[in-house]
Amino acid sequence: MAPFLIFLLFSVKPLVLTPEKAIKIALENNYQVVQSRYELESSKLNSKKSLAGLVPIGSFSASYAKYRDNGDIFENSAYSLKIEQNLFDPTSLVQYLSSKRQVKIAELALSSAKSDVVVNVLKSYYLVVSAQEKANYLRDFSKYAEEQLKAVKAKKEVGSATETDVLRARINLLQAKNSFRQAEIEVEQAKRDLLQLIGLSPDTDIMIDAKGIPYINVSISLSDSLKNEVIQLQEDLKIQLLKAENARLSYRSTLFSFLPRIYLGFEKNFNKTTPSMISNNTHTVKGIYLSLYFKFNDYPFNVKLQKKSLELQKFYVKQTTYTILKNIDDAYDNWKKSLESLRLARENLKLARALYRTSKARYDVGEISTLEFFDAELKLKEANLNFIQAKYQNFVALITLKSLLGMEVWK
Repeated sequence: MAPFLIFLLFSVKPLVLTPEKAIKIALENNYQVVQSRYELESSKLNSKKSLAGLVPIGSFSASYAKYRDNGDIFENSAYSLKIEQNLFDPTSLVQYLSSKRQVKIAELALSSAKSDVVVNVLKSYYLVVSAQEKANYLRDFSKYAEEQLKAVKAKKEVGSATETDVLRARINLLQAKNSFRQAEIEVEQAKRDLLQLIGLSPDTDIMIDAKGIPYINVSISLSDSLKNEVIQLQEDLKIQLLKAENARLSYRSTLFSFLPRIYLGFEKNFNKTTPSMISNNTHTVKGIYLSLYFKFNDYPFNVKLQKKSLELQKFYVKQTTYTILKNIDDAYDNWKKSLESLRLARENLKLARALYRTSKARYDVGEISTLEFFDAELKLKEANLNFIQAKYQNFVALITLKSLLGMEVWK
């Protein structure tokens, strides 16, 4: 039995994740999307519930009793029926209209949550790719540093290297191994972050199916007209505008809250006791009535409060507009900076490779010292790591900008 369980344990295949699959899983399991979906369903139920103030309401009660009094047995039966229709109640109408807007707000919030999740999943997914690329390079560099230590020891044996050179080679190897171990830890951390984001257990064994960090060559230019168009499409602004409409409706409704609530009702009451010592043993009351309900005690305070709420929502609309503009400008600048950083990192990598090739050729014939050669190696290592980081930062900057501009983030 034990060998069979061990076989099952090691035969479980890892979950292969492509970017598309990670996004699909996240759109089903991500806590932000799940919460937004729940809030949308709740808002729809609340909207239906708000109709209760616009439809007739009724109540019915009945009773039956049998008892003995002075040797006589009596029976009592009674019921009461009441039906009431709201003819005029601004509060009920406002609640219904407000609930309809809350549904729209929840729909926009869900759409915004899904867009955010797509961007965040891509960032997290390619952070794993970047970390793996870095770890793979450092693994190769560790092997190379080990070979270099052997080569320096061989040179020392023939008198073309010193003990100091050997010590430097040992230090380089230790640093390379430590960097590799740190990179492996970063890979595992990045995987756990991705699993949490897509809503899977952190113990899930995953395999990233990606060939590298994509470079998307795209030309984007900002103009005032484009930014104005983009602002109107932002879910955050649409949500604030709907909240402002609700606040405006509530304020107008409060202005007329001194008017009476008018209800039309029908009521019937029946009571019968048998036997009865009085001639009329049955009592029935029925009729149609009109009910008026006034409320004045908190009128001026409610009006002021609703006015303040409306002013605050108008401020939020303006502030949201400013925030969107700032985010677009910041994202555009970050993308431009990332392009320049990527260009410089690529150019620096070319130079570092050329320096390494020249230094190695001169080192092999004894024209430069071990220290100079190790310096060229270090520059190449830093250039490779910087290039990997620059590719990731450029990718993140681009999808962030495309998301803010309402462009398709991932194809």
